[in-house]
Amino acid sequence: MAGPERADRGRADPGLLAQERDLPIPGQRVRCRRGHSVSRYVHEGLAVLAERAPSLGAALRQGAAKAYLVLDGTVVPTDRVRMTRRGADREFYSGKVHHHGMNVQVIAGPFGELLYTSAAIPAARHDIAAAREHHLLDALDAMARTGRPVFADKGYRGAPPGISVPFMPCRKNPATGTYLLLSDNQKACNRAHAKLRAPGERANATLKSWRALTRVRMSPERITDLVHAVTTLITAGH
Repeated sequence: MAGPERADRGRADPGLLAQERDLPIPGQRVRCRRGHSVSRYVHEGLAVLAERAPSLGAALRQGAAKAYLVLDGTVVPTDRVRMTRRGADREFYSGKVHHHGMNVQVIAGPFGELLYTSAAIPAARHDIAAAREHHLLDALDAMARTGRPVFADKGYRGAPPGISVPFMPCRKNPATGTYLLLSDNQKACNRAHAKLRAPGERANATLKSWRALTRVRMSPERITDLVHAVTTLITAGH
């Protein structure tokens, strides 16, 4: 049998309980802003973490102790940008991966350790153009000239000579008008080049293994903070 206190509690007025606990009164229409508050807290938290992401200078100082560095680009997919009749979404569409997103340049060490992530820009930008916009090519070329090799894939063809890229069959034979095939030595160099890049490209897989980056639904303008926040957590050992 319930005691008097429990019986009184069961007959308590819901409106009084709501006032005591600072909750909406049943039946009363209230305007809830909880969603806006949560969104604001999330963006503020991302901004705090993003400020602690490694800068390019810090990444190069850390990379000076590595055997070599790997430069690579990745596309963070987003569904916030939709097709438009006037083609306003074209700058966000990547022909490389065939979906909309933002291009992020990544510098990694020889064991896949993530050292640096750039700001996110529309994915239609080519990797070498994105690296040039972030001033990565000159900085890495200067490091390569000090004895720290830098490797990149064929998407960075045309980079300064200090950045090593694979051979490509791009020279036309003026006699036949066809592309010249790679020699056996060039093919062997490309295989060795790919083996050196493979561990470094693991940083991209580590970055995109975070669920927050698998399909971003926030505004593209905030993806830079999101990427840098994830970079901070990865470099901190989380």
